[in-house]
Amino acid sequence: FSGVIDDGRCVFVTANLGEFKIVDEQLKAYLCCNIWNDASGAIKLFDSGVRQVCWNTVTYAESLAGTSLYRIIHDRNALGRVSSWMADFARRIYGRKQTIEEACTLLANTQAMGDSVEKILFSAYPNPVEPQQNAPDDVMQGRMDRYKVSRQTAGDRRVTAFELFEGAGTGMKTRAAFGSLWGVYNAVVELEDYRRGGSDKVAATSAFMGSRAETKKRAFETAIEVARA
Repeated sequence: FSGVIDDGRCVFVTANLGEFKIVDEQLKAYLCCNIWNDASGAIKLFDSGVRQVCWNTVTYAESLAGTSLYRIIHDRNALGRVSSWMADFARRIYGRKQTIEEACTLLANTQAMGDSVEKILFSAYPNPVEPQQNAPDDVMQGRMDRYKVSRQTAGDRRVTAFELFEGAGTGMKTRAAFGSLWGVYNAVVELEDYRRGGSDKVAATSAFMGSRAETKKRAFETAIEVARA
């Protein structure tokens, strides 16, 4: 799929890298090439799970790319570099896709025991650190009030995520998710992507590259750690 956005400011191309299977669930991956005709003057190559079709998906896909993003500055040698880098990048991406597939399959094939579920949820939603008694009483009261609210919020989110994992979540009856660490991780993802908080725009941005994204990252990394233990 290809397109032009913002009156020619960006020309984007999204190539399908194919699907990969996590037990009985299908995931898709894409190779993206975005040509920015603005002050940045860069051609960006990266892989993404986001299919670019408009301004929002283009900016979100780039924000998720992180260290996997290649930048090529516009000059007379850019075309040659794009050609050689694209071939090399595609080879790297296929290798990375295999690594991701293996990691997700590992989670799907690992049963979620009580202690492992608790470890993942506490990693995603840790309790805040209790304030030290090093300020006047009125200041400490304010700190303690905020601490109690934060602790309650973390606890409530752990409970909600567990309820999603137990069956209230979307797709929790699939063979990949049912009773597995993949299901626990996806429960956290569903909660962070759809829970209320702020405007829809703020929530969406946070889910892709803010605090919600960090919560999902902690859950995934801890789930992998548990599965490999």
